[in-house]
Amino acid sequence: MAATALSDVLSSKQFYRKNPSETSVNSIEQGLPAVINDLNQGGDYWRNAKANRYRKLIREGHLNDLLELAALAPKMAKRSTPAHWFAAVASKANWERTLKFLTKLREVARLAEDVAKRVQARAQDMGAVLKAVWRHKERAVQMAVTASETAVNKKRPDGSPFKLFMHLALKQGNNPTTA
Repeated sequence: MAATALSDVLSSKQFYRKNPSETSVNSIEQGLPAVINDLNQGGDYWRNAKANRYRKLIREGHLNDLLELAALAPKMAKRSTPAHWFAAVASKANWERTLKFLTKLREVARLAEDVAKRVQARAQDMGAVLKAVWRHKERAVQMAVTASETAVNKKRPDGSPFKLFMHLALKQGNNPTTA
């Protein structure tokens, strides 16, 4: 009687495993956004391990960081595929360095937007502005203010603040003492 009761309980509820028909590759990446899921490549073992890592980072509150890295992956992966670059920067060994990189990237984007407004940069000139801001950081804003104030004067009525800003950025180089 006890054996039949136990078999009834075991057949009605599954204590240890799911139905084999319910498991699939999608259940491995369950809970991951589609952008991150697309970058999760490799064999089943590695895909599962990386999915666990990404889920852990999401639980710790790094979802926006992962989404930002996923958006950067196609641009940043020069020698490898975007999935490899994404896996490398989201790895346990590189995560602290990646967070510092994202902090710096956000600050540079904020400063570049300010500089672009001041020097009236066009959309196609944003790459040069970003490079100058990445190199000079806060000094780039000072250069943009100087360029916007002095570009147009009596001697050069058609002066471009953007051209003067780029001239100042190239002239000053990496020397932190000149400002």
